[in-house]
Amino acid sequence: MPPPRRCLVKAAAAADAVSHNTLVAGYCRDGRLADAERVLDAANVVTYTALIDGYCRSGRLDDALRLIASMPVAPDAYTYSIVLKGLCIAKKWEEAEELMAEMIRNRCPPNEVTFATQIRSFCQNGLLDRAVQLLDQMPRYGCTPDVVIYSTHVNGFSEQGHVDEALELLNTMLCKPNTVCYNAALKALCIAERWEDIGGLMVRKGCLPNEATFSMLISSLCQNNLVDSAVEVLEQMEKYGCEPDTVNYNIIIN
Repeated sequence: MPPPRRCLVKAAAAADAVSHNTLVAGYCRDGRLADAERVLDAANVVTYTALIDGYCRSGRLDDALRLIASMPVAPDAYTYSIVLKGLCIAKKWEEAEELMAEMIRNRCPPNEVTFATQIRSFCQNGLLDRAVQLLDQMPRYGCTPDVVIYSTHVNGFSEQGHVDEALELLNTMLCKPNTVCYNAALKALCIAERWEDIGGLMVRKGCLPNEATFSMLISSLCQNNLVDSAVEVLEQMEKYGCEPDTVNYNIIIN
């Protein structure tokens, strides 16, 4: 004989957090957000975060903000970071800054993901002043910028033509710059035709150039009719374990 309905209901009510999280996540992946909402009665922060993530992925930022403000359990840094990412994608910068301020007021300190999400978005959209402000705030909350965050900043400065700022950041980084960081700065130097600053920049800091470094330098030198210098760069590739390819030779020949 099948169990009575009340037993089924009790069993469902006793489902653990993992069951709720799995169910909500599945509904969200299928776009069944209304069904996901009905599971929230016995939910924990992970469950609410799954639904909030579903709202953000669907572009329903107002619903995500409504839920994070009304959820009966305290949102954590990961929950806030998801909404911040959605706001940044939608280029709602002021709302993102307001949400982060609210996060801090609610005694939920931002983490590296929180900062990285906004810094990346600000740099990609040319809002370098805001990105620098966030970078400066990180130590206050026990966060250390990593090489990815610094690379994002250096590339942002380079894209905007702020060569000196890019170089200054390279010299003041709290971690060792990698090739990606240097390539971004070298790109800016090439665009600014500051050839005298390029030579040995990476090697002096103990960071070896890669194929992308050489290709960028060769292309830029040739575009500025400095073919002899481009040939010298080409001849140095093997010294650093890089093999010249057809593209490099064609750039010089053309």
